[in-house]
Amino acid sequence: AEAHDLRICLEEVAGEDLNWFFNQWFFKKGYPVLEFQHKYYPEKSELKIMITQNQNLDEWPLYRLPMYIDIYTKEGIQRKKHISVKRFDTISYSIKEAPLLVNVDANKVLLTKKTELKSDEQWIYQLNNAPLWLDKKEAIDQLRNNSKAEVINALLIALDHDFWNVKTMIMKNLDLVIEKEPNKTYDKLISLALNDLHPKVRANALKSLSLFNNQDISDVTHIYIKALEDSSYRVISQALNSLKEVDTEKSLEFSKEMEDVENALINITVASIYAEAGNSSQHQYFINTVKELNGFNKYSFLQQYLKFILRQDEEEIDKAVEIFIDITKNDLSWYVKLSGYQMILRVKSLYQEKGAIIEAEISKLRVSGKEDEAFLLETKLNHFKMKENTLNDVFNELKEDETDKQVLQYIRN
Repeated sequence: AEAHDLRICLEEVAGEDLNWFFNQWFFKKGYPVLEFQHKYYPEKSELKIMITQNQNLDEWPLYRLPMYIDIYTKEGIQRKKHISVKRFDTISYSIKEAPLLVNVDANKVLLTKKTELKSDEQWIYQLNNAPLWLDKKEAIDQLRNNSKAEVINALLIALDHDFWNVKTMIMKNLDLVIEKEPNKTYDKLISLALNDLHPKVRANALKSLSLFNNQDISDVTHIYIKALEDSSYRVISQALNSLKEVDTEKSLEFSKEMEDVENALINITVASIYAEAGNSSQHQYFINTVKELNGFNKYSFLQQYLKFILRQDEEEIDKAVEIFIDITKNDLSWYVKLSGYQMILRVKSLYQEKGAIIEAEISKLRVSGKEDEAFLLETKLNHFKMKENTLNDVFNELKEDETDKQVLQYIRN
């Protein structure tokens, strides 16, 4: 079947000629670059909407764009159907009063890069009243860098929106809100972190609390510890991560309590805390847990394992290398096997780096005439080179026995 066969089938269903649609969207390259603006003329009771196609017409087509336009007034919403076919398209509608909002492409179906020129009041109205998720997102994107009091207040109010995703979008754009209304924002985030019905909101609220630099650490620590009792692993994970930023020792204590939790997200979170602040006593946690995971969860866990092991002594590193070797030989997922190879190479690089540091020290000692001290360091240097060469041999032996084509395309060179 070809594109024309699909067009004919769709035309039979739609009952209209769709050549224009396939010509502009299927056979030609590009996309419309649009600008929307409007102006109300009270003396004429007339609303003019201007739609401009700004794409380079020498390279891309002039598009035929069917759309709906919603006009919000005190009397309600008027939905207008319009097909824009001009580069500079002006539409006029008769309405009794200035609109509260003009929402071009109201059902958000146009594939386009667009600029909309609206007042702050209209963007706020769109955030509060337009029905679609994309309506909210567009409004937030336009308002997030605006420090006017009415905008800050609107964003704060939107943190109480019924839809959880509106709250999380706001929380990703809080910098100016915190700057202008720190106390209100802080109180609202604590309330969301502990009481909101949706776990993603609770988790994002905990994460957003880290944006406050002047709050009492003991106060926020209490919130994070309380959130560790949450029913959602997502929230517990974020609470642990946030606790780590303000009280590393407490995060280690609570991580220890969660070592037996059978949840991959918690496993990876505990591993990340140990990777940053743990010691050799936590190595057994990695050895035990890596056996229980698979797929992408195992891959993510291994990235934390590597960070952890690079901070440990040679005895612990040797234990880890045996596990990395086992992964390259036996894991069922090619990308996990590949991570085993990558971790062996990274440990090899660690010994290279240590050797380079020793070599630099030896050079300095010899320049200073301290041959005896330089000789003593030669033994240490030779040890690191031996470790490096051993790992290089291990890697090459594993590579020779490797049969997974996806792994081989990454490790051949």
